[in-house]
Amino acid sequence: MIMMRFTIVLLVCIGIGEVTVPRPLQAQNVAKYTSYDTVSVRENKSPTFASGFHPSPNGLSMTNVTVPQIFILAFGPIDRRSISGLPAWTNSKRYDISAKLDDETFSAFQKLPPAEAMEHRKLMMQQILFDRFNLKMHHDKRDAAVFALVVAKGGPKLKEADQHMINNPGGEYHRGQLKVLDGEISGQAISLDRLARALATLLDREIVDQTGLLGKYDVALKWLPVRSSQDQADADAQSSHASIFSAVHEQLGLRLEATRALTDSIVVDHIEMPNDN
Repeated sequence: MIMMRFTIVLLVCIGIGEVTVPRPLQAQNVAKYTSYDTVSVRENKSPTFASGFHPSPNGLSMTNVTVPQIFILAFGPIDRRSISGLPAWTNSKRYDISAKLDDETFSAFQKLPPAEAMEHRKLMMQQILFDRFNLKMHHDKRDAAVFALVVAKGGPKLKEADQHMINNPGGEYHRGQLKVLDGEISGQAISLDRLARALATLLDREIVDQTGLLGKYDVALKWLPVRSSQDQADADAQSSHASIFSAVHEQLGLRLEATRALTDSIVVDHIEMPNDN
């Protein structure tokens, strides 16, 4: 299996954060918060495979991303194997996507509770696939291999976030900020469920938080990514995974255990190449 790697920078409750079911909006037009006001999609024909996702308070920017990467960000937590029915071009074609809210919508959006705003951001990312890629899909359940995040023998080695810093963020401390790079995960005042989702993007497998730890933690996790030629990609993935497993165990006092669970899957019924604009 070739592990799909791409740089993700997530800022303050945007992106792969904790998933909650959005509450009904009171005195608000729900339709305003299910699609961006302006969206640009252009094919990226550069030879590089480096990809990025960069959210901003009033929009987002995706660079050189494939359709499966967009799915993972928009419908997560899911891994690539949870998506079936995608044609071959979705793995080879890459796109630059930018989207923004207009000033009026952004002003109203800021009044939403953070968890609700985050969930609506995911809905807006999904709408890009529906509108610009003419996506038609349905959900199903499947028995899948997953990882369970559990507390290791000897107990956790986590640094609980300081409540004063959570209540008074500023300077270099940004509560809820999560950065995921190839070789590093760092976050301030994040839950372990959110950490599990971040690890899932790197291991290309869904991770279920079974630690029972409900606090907010400052996390600085580092490991040595393995890099080599394409013909050794499978070996690289296995070695890199082992390195992440060791880092989680040694630095956080947690373990990733292979198990199986009934997980949500997406079945793609139809999808089209978008027009540039």
